[in-house]
Amino acid sequence: MSHRQNPAAESKKLAVYDTDFPQEWLDESLEGNELSKSRMFEWVHGCALVYFISKSRSESLLSTQDAQDLASECVFEFSKSWHRIRLVSHYCRRMYKNNLRRFLKKKRINLRRVCALSSVDIEQIGTDSVSVHPKFEFESFSDEQRRQVQFAFEELQNAEQVVRELFRYRVFEGPMTYREIAELVDATETSLRMRMARFNKRVRDRYARERARHRLIG
Repeated sequence: MSHRQNPAAESKKLAVYDTDFPQEWLDESLEGNELSKSRMFEWVHGCALVYFISKSRSESLLSTQDAQDLASECVFEFSKSWHRIRLVSHYCRRMYKNNLRRFLKKKRINLRRVCALSSVDIEQIGTDSVSVHPKFEFESFSDEQRRQVQFAFEELQNAEQVVRELFRYRVFEGPMTYREIAELVDATETSLRMRMARFNKRVRDRYARERARHRLIG
């Protein structure tokens, strides 16, 4: 039976990599030494794991799996330019920081969109003047709130085209009024409001059933 190693233990195991890069590995790799090249890439991957796993303990948007994926991506990035690099330690540390910053920025943008999606509800869309772009402190969301947000986003992916266009113009690219959207999609305001209301109700009902099913299983 296999046991999954926890992040702390894995980080401790990899701590050996958290040292300055042996310059001779690069010199020997440039001369065609495959063993030194293999060691160099292993060092880049090991240091990346140390860095990203340590960050995952304090950054709620970075999971252990994300850390492992980012480490692999860094190795791939390094493989494309290693022969032009002279200060490997400096290059890698900057690469790790930049890649983490880009990853978190993208994750936050996606989460804002999902949060905006979950905020649109039948009670909120009663007037055209309502704003559907609230600012969210999504890092403070509970696990339950994040599950609700993710569920709503997944439901939208399977919704009919006109509903997806509604959210596109009301949430992601809006806010636009129902009157403005109706002209774009060749529909009536009334039909759009009804579709939005039905979608919201369907999401709430399905989520309630899904949560009830998990409670029974648990």
